[in-house]
Amino acid sequence: MHKDKNKSAAFTLFEIIVVVAIVGLTLPVVFSLFFAFLRQQVKVYRLTEVKRQGDFAVRVIENTIKTHANTITKDASGVVVCKIPESDTVYGFKDRFNNEFRFFISGGSRISSAVTNLPPAPTLPIGGGDLTNDKVTISGFTLTCSRSTQFSPPVINMSFQVDYNPTDPGRPEEQATLRYQSTIKLRNL
Repeated sequence: MHKDKNKSAAFTLFEIIVVVAIVGLTLPVVFSLFFAFLRQQVKVYRLTEVKRQGDFAVRVIENTIKTHANTITKDASGVVVCKIPESDTVYGFKDRFNNEFRFFISGGSRISSAVTNLPPAPTLPIGGGDLTNDKVTISGFTLTCSRSTQFSPPVINMSFQVDYNPTDPGRPEEQATLRYQSTIKLRNL
């Protein structure tokens, strides 16, 4: 067998050009897929945060109202609502010990709770404070009360919208919004 001593074990210029061209064509595709994946993950994170905070607020408000509401008030003076078959805006609630609690928008963007405990009555488990944080904005928060008849139990209708706080509000991929509506049927008060 005769070996050619002029052949080298290196790549030819043509082979190197072909490899560089293939890498040059596939690299932008790989990077665009990677960045599209990252954008989707950011969107999923924001939707998850909006859902987590909205679900938490709904759960706390529903459980507190179902468990502790004994009287529904229309304003700070304590005027009782839901006595007739029409809808009223709800200001707050009183428990069986006459402790007052209410839910409202604070700081223009967070759902908060306030509790006024009257000693020696036991304190409510929710305390006072924010139910959502600054990562989201709450808008359109309403609590209304209605009854179909004087003898039917009151029904509290709650609705609000949760928006993720985008750094650039003009970019739709940075926006995440969920609308919450819930109906809370109380025992006959």
